[in-house]
Amino acid sequence: MSKHIYDDPKYRAEMRAQLVVSGYTPEQADTTMTELMGQLPFDEAEYEYWLKRYKLEIMENTTLPSLIRIIKSVVDNACYSGDCLAAAIATHALVNLLEVTGAVFLNPEKVLRDENTDDY
Repeated sequence: MSKHIYDDPKYRAEMRAQLVVSGYTPEQADTTMTELMGQLPFDEAEYEYWLKRYKLEIMENTTLPSLIRIIKSVVDNACYSGDCLAAAIATHALVNLLEVTGAVFLNPEKVLRDENTDDY
């Protein structure tokens, strides 16, 4: 029987952390991973390591406008796929981010507009 990389609990832990950092709840991440890879365990300590690492990396390397675009992308993808809960969570995260940072924009539509199209 051939072994796949996603059979490795450490790899699954890293993938779970990536999903959580991108806006999924841990439960949504587990559901998504189960649908894609089958129900297999993940290494909890490895998950915590990757989660902290990704969060720190995002905080150190992300400017507010790029973070807004990242969250907007999550909203767009969730809406496109019909995942209303993920869209609501990402929208809530965007609103919280703007409130916490005290970000005020003269033209919010311009901030939310896709750079390559006129779509919102």
